Amino acid sequence: MFQTEKISQYQFANKKLKETILGTKMAGFKQPVYEIIAFNLQSISIYDSKYELFETKYNNPVSDDALKDYNYKLLDTAAIKGRNTFMIYFKNKQKRKAAGLEGVLYIDQENFAIAKAVMRIKGVLDISGIHEFEYVPQEKIWFPSNTTFKIVKGKNDDDINILGGTIQFDGDSEDAFTTRKKSASDFTYVLSESNNSDIHYNTITPIKDPSYYIEIKDDASTKPEEFWNEYRKENLDLKSQRTYQLLDSISINKRIEKRLWLGRKIINGYIPIGPVDLDLKKVISYNNYEGFRLGLGGITNDRFSKRFRIEGYGAYGTKDGNFKYNLGSGILMDKNTNTWLNGSYTDDVREIASTVFAVDKRVFKIYDPRPINISTFYHYISWKTNLQTKIIPKTEAVFELARTYVEPKFDYLFNHNGQLYSHYVMTTAMASIVWAPFSNFMQTPTGRSETEKRFPRFTFQFTQSLPNVLDNDFSFAKIDFKTEYEKKYLDGQKTSLLFQGGYALGDVPITHLYNTMPNNLNKETVIQRITFSGRNSFETMYFNEFFSSEYLFFQIKHGFNRVKIFKKVRPSLVLVTRMAWGNMEKPEQHIGPAYKTLDKGFFESGLELNKIFKGFGLSGFYRYGPNQLPKIEDNIAVKISYVLDLGL
Repeated sequence: MFQTEKISQYQFANKKLKETILGTKMAGFKQPVYEIIAFNLQSISIYDSKYELFETKYNNPVSDDALKDYNYKLLDTAAIKGRNTFMIYFKNKQKRKAAGLEGVLYIDQENFAIAKAVMRIKGVLDISGIHEFEYVPQEKIWFPSNTTFKIVKGKNDDDINILGGTIQFDGDSEDAFTTRKKSASDFTYVLSESNNSDIHYNTITPIKDPSYYIEIKDDASTKPEEFWNEYRKENLDLKSQRTYQLLDSISINKRIEKRLWLGRKIINGYIPIGPVDLDLKKVISYNNYEGFRLGLGGITNDRFSKRFRIEGYGAYGTKDGNFKYNLGSGILMDKNTNTWLNGSYTDDVREIASTVFAVDKRVFKIYDPRPINISTFYHYISWKTNLQTKIIPKTEAVFELARTYVEPKFDYLFNHNGQLYSHYVMTTAMASIVWAPFSNFMQTPTGRSETEKRFPRFTFQFTQSLPNVLDNDFSFAKIDFKTEYEKKYLDGQKTSLLFQGGYALGDVPITHLYNTMPNNLNKETVIQRITFSGRNSFETMYFNEFFSSEYLFFQIKHGFNRVKIFKKVRPSLVLVTRMAWGNMEKPEQHIGPAYKTLDKGFFESGLELNKIFKGFGLSGFYRYGPNQLPKIEDNIAVKISYVLDLGL
């Protein structure tokens, strides 16, 4: 069904491990799927504090605090490689529905090192990982020799897809009185074997680019058969040879590579049409100012050029009756660091006082509900040039110069030293960077990518106006930052934390200050205010209710595992609490809109019941604290949620 091989060089020094893939081949693909290559089936080291099995981390049974999680039992003694070992069984002691880690450790009686380990999880899938070692007398250590990883079907009611749907396990019938016929997935299994050879100890050769967890050589997918025969422990049998041939022919016949390429584009919000990727986000949207926004946009792809790109869009608002457009281009400066030099011209509108981090990833949503309720925008005409790069390890950065003409589209004047401005020019320099110090990164022939997203991660952005440059009107600076953290639990629960803040100093119009993400309609009753919920927005804060020149925002979410009510109804419960503090330093500068400040803080809590039916859910929030409103019903917000899971 699926077959892949790789030859890697592993290097370990200064507590850093790096894998350099020298050769790789994947049945059915001319160019390997790098995401599958980076898929971590089991930990390389048996001694890490967290042991990983099938991309799930468990407290290691030999970690410093393992006694709180495991029960141990001495089964017997056994001889391995001529040395006596203790045979110790361990099992997770916590009673919970989720499968825990269990297995057997063979401990050397003399130096107490691990001579063999069998790690196992029994649940909806039966997963096992075996680590074997060779004893090295001159070093007096047990060194890893080979590992085996296997997945077979466990007891599960729902269909399970792994490796991007390449391997599928069908769900079992819930009816205990019905004899189910064996299906193909009852005989399907995943088997991965790794063997270590050509081992060198105590070398002084430095690791090149140690910040990359995985590096794939440019010629790794084009190695000749002689290369593979040199490293294979045993030659491919006839069945394996035919598997490569069969999957290659199936891939060509069913155009699997093309479908995978198309799927990646669609997940990111594009449909490729020849040399251009059509931008699905630009086709249609709605807000209270523009009405229906109808448009067309796209960006050239590799079929046009791998080193040069052109992008743009055009849009028309049925309510404001105006056209908006953008045109830009970019040139690839360095493929390995994904460094692009870009330039663009934009004539468009934007929500006032909104915070945009230039390094944030583009998120495609089939339906983005929050903009529907926004009615206050500003018109801007902008010239920009920027440099996008990943040259600094474990970061992505954008450095930008921009000249922007701004015209508020609501009743507003900015008072600057007694002069009133209804429109103005901003010439700015901006640096934006996201730093993920704990994530794993992979260097591939097509550039750098984040293979394992770990937390916390930090985003910083600094914007400085340039006085007396290209008619700039005001002198100011803005500092923005956010920190994200997520923790996933073995039983399917997840806790998410978000801490964000901003500080504007100098003379900054309200269009470029902070609104702290409101998402509640200014209507009388709870029923009239029902709309779709945002992701990190205040659901009980009314639009244009608060503005700040400095603010702090904190959010905590805890999601419980899905609860099975009926076979097809399994909602997930999420508890949410949000809070913010803020201040307006120069309120006399802003003439027009009436607003409040957040100096006493804003607090709301609620719960989300997501994925009740076909991705739709329901949520409710309550506003409390110093900014609570006199009428109880005005502090209540009921929202509809929609969650769509996309994956290849």
